[in-house]
Order: sequence, then structure tokens, then C-alpha cells
Amino acid sequence: AIATDKAGYLFALIYSYDGAKRRAPLRTGSADDVRTPCNGVAIYAPNASGKARPIQRIRFDAAEQNGLAVDANNNLYVSGNFPSQVSEYSNAVQHPKRTRTFQGSYLGGIRSVATDAAGDVFIGTTEQSYTVASINRYSPGAKGDGPPTNTITVQGSGTHLLHSIAVEGRYLYVDDNATGVDVYYARQ
Repeated sequence: AIATDKAGYLFALIYSYDGAKRRAPLRTGSADDVRTPCNGVAIYAPNASGKARPIQRIRFDAAEQNGLAVDANNNLYVSGNFPSQVSEYSNAVQHPKRTRTFQGSYLGGIRSVATDAAGDVFIGTTEQSYTVASINRYSPGAKGDGPPTNTITVQGSGTHLLHSIAVEGRYLYVDDNATGVDVYYARQ
């Protein structure tokens, strides 16, 4: 997954299988560890190209991350399935700090995440069978362990994969099963 912020920073989710994890200890004596994380987010400066080095890295212990979103205040949201949650990192470019954790509604996992201009966080989740799906909206002041501000039930029968979601103005765009884009009111 990739995302950009309003200043043009690029956030790239790096995902490796656990068997590919680097087992050697980190280098000592060097304050500038320039390696890209095996499991985490690499953040690149605006206009970076070629073999640019990330200006910031956020490493994860688990490799089950699947989506990114960045809000207007440079808060980074990273979704994952094991555990089924979305982690918020404030000040992601300069000094990332995990500030909130949102839990998924269903066992099937969190499939996608998006933010809007107001700072709301939208989390797309599916049931384990992928036959029931919803998108939970959390307002900027919501607690991660509390109930969502509102929930949008994804319409239709069959498999719900929620490949990606995006919000623009009052509309929520949902790529549910790669056959088209469904549009919902973001604040139902």
C-alpha cells in the first residue's frame, strides 16, 4: 500500500514474510540506520526518485499490515489483520508515535482504511466468511477502543473484499469486489 500527504511525502508499506526477516542484530555505532524496514512503513521526501533513502522508518513486529492512510494533520493510519486493528501514528514524518489503536468489528479482518479532510478515520471490515462487510467511521476525538461514530453497512450479496476505500467531501467510494466502485454517503 502507498499513500501521500498534502506536502508530497510518500508513505510505502513494506511487507515481507516472517521467514524473510533479517535475523542479524542492527548495526551498532551508527546513528544513521538507512536500511528500509522489512516490515513497516518507509517515508520518502517529496520529489524523491531512483534509489532514494527513506527519511523516516516505522518498523512493525508483525508482517500482517495491509493498508495506509494519512490525514491532513500528518497522522498515519496503518491497517492490519493479525491482530485485526488500525494503528494511528501522530507526527508520522518527524517523530512517529503510536497514539490510538482501533479494533476491527469482525474476525475476518480489516481490509482497508481511509481518512477525510475533517480528520475522520474510515475502517473497512469484513466477517470471516466475507459475506458481511461494514465501514466504521471514527471522528477525530473518538477513542480507539470505543464505538464508531457511525457504521455504513456494505450493500449487496456475495463476497465482500473491500479492496480499497476513499473519501472525498461527503462521499465514500468503495471498491468492494473489483467489479466497480460503489458510492455511499460518508456520514449516514
